[in-house]
Amino acid sequence: MAPLIRPLSATTPRWPSRWAAADPGRLAALIPPLTDELMIAGRAAWQVLAGAAAGASLRGRLHCAVAPYDVSYLVASWDSARQFP
Repeated sequence: MAPLIRPLSATTPRWPSRWAAADPGRLAALIPPLTDELMIAGRAAWQVLAGAAAGASLRGRLHCAVAPYDVSYLVASWDSARQFP
């Protein structure tokens, strides 16, 4: 039986880290047929985020990427990369 949660490892697909890369251009480029095929929910909301973040200096962090029962879930955050006084 496969484990319910698989921690990040050298064999973890690279796509979770791409989602956490703080790259608004990647989110803006999502296309409905592909997101439907990959069952990625919330495409329109992701693209609104991309528009709001365009031109911002951001850094991304991947907190968790798991695949219980071969369904992938990830938790990532974006923060300002600017240093505030």
